[in-house]
Amino acid sequence: MHGGSPTCFPLPRCVDAVASVASPFTNAANASGSTTDNVRKRLIKAPKLYLNDTGLLAYLLGIDQENLATPGGHVGALLEAFVHQELREQVTWSRTQPALYYYRTGANREVDFVLQRRSGHVVGIEVKAAVKLRAEDMKGLTDLAATTGKRFRAGVVLYQGSTIVPFGDRLWAVPLAAMFAGR
Repeated sequence: MHGGSPTCFPLPRCVDAVASVASPFTNAANASGSTTDNVRKRLIKAPKLYLNDTGLLAYLLGIDQENLATPGGHVGALLEAFVHQELREQVTWSRTQPALYYYRTGANREVDFVLQRRSGHVVGIEVKAAVKLRAEDMKGLTDLAATTGKRFRAGVVLYQGSTIVPFGDRLWAVPLAAMFAGR
């Protein structure tokens, strides 16, 4: 450290240093018995890490109040970490207590969060920092739906818009604020 502020290394170098506050997020390929062998062959077998403290993540990424509204940057990563924290909390009091996974294929189709019930039914959740969405923002969810077939119940893109927008069979764009409705 020099001066009064700590030196911040690029986030990949910080992973070891912050491992104690990071939450390993298991890839769907490691789900026990609920995905087929064919699905497992198509998936990347690497966990995704999230910091459990979005304030620390914002600091490490150099996000402050001034550049929070700047298009691009790392706001999407910050929102995704925030949603991860909230989902982990909400899963604990859910009647179904689904397992929480990350889905990514070798073709780089990904879904930020996959909630899977013990029955094998899945719901995919993507997080986007955008106010408006395009059909291509649903590609990961449509891939998940095709891969899981009848077990796919719904796909949701949480975004910064203000209305619920249908995007096809069991696919919706839902305002991020809806995560807190009814609390």
